[in-house]
Amino acid sequence: MLPVSDEQLAVIEQRRAVGDLQFWLDISVVLGYDPAVAAGDHNNRWPVRQFQDSVSVQGEAWERLLAQANAGMSLAIVVPVPLDRSTAARAGAHLREAIRKVDTGEYSDAVTEARKAMEAAGDPDRSWKAAQAALKVARDSRSLGQRMTIASYAMYGLASPAAHGDENASAVKWDQETALAVIASVAALLACSDRQ
Repeated sequence: MLPVSDEQLAVIEQRRAVGDLQFWLDISVVLGYDPAVAAGDHNNRWPVRQFQDSVSVQGEAWERLLAQANAGMSLAIVVPVPLDRSTAARAGAHLREAIRKVDTGEYSDAVTEARKAMEAAGDPDRSWKAAQAALKVARDSRSLGQRMTIASYAMYGLASPAAHGDENASAVKWDQETALAVIASVAALLACSDRQ
């Protein structure tokens, strides 16, 4: 059995393009492998067999398998993440960690990482003040930046219970779908943070 993430399934589906699924297997079998003497040419010490095989799965059969699998829909939101020590890099590192935690079933921790991404991107107290000011503007008169500020502060509030241990926070139960919704929302808000 080979575990496949939702993201990997999305890529497979994109490449399959509603047709049949075809892939190659490269297999190398070593019998009697001993890691203690792994250095050097193992062909001289252990029986080895290598082969390739093509596997084809008809589209209808693949779709039936997908319907039986516990797989979700994936939506990738691309956020530019530089590799330096900038604010965007720190926020991006938290978002990557949030996705990793979803993949390992640590949903509450994933939401906490999404919150940390927002904290890395800006000052929550300043966001609260900006959101309060935006809420005083009549709904039909709010600019896009004011609306994004309100949405950002609301998302920060949604992600906050996961980081606290109080009784109210403990009552919030995160699952894969809700954790991914928070992460995707945070990523989307950070991607257009220049509009706030």
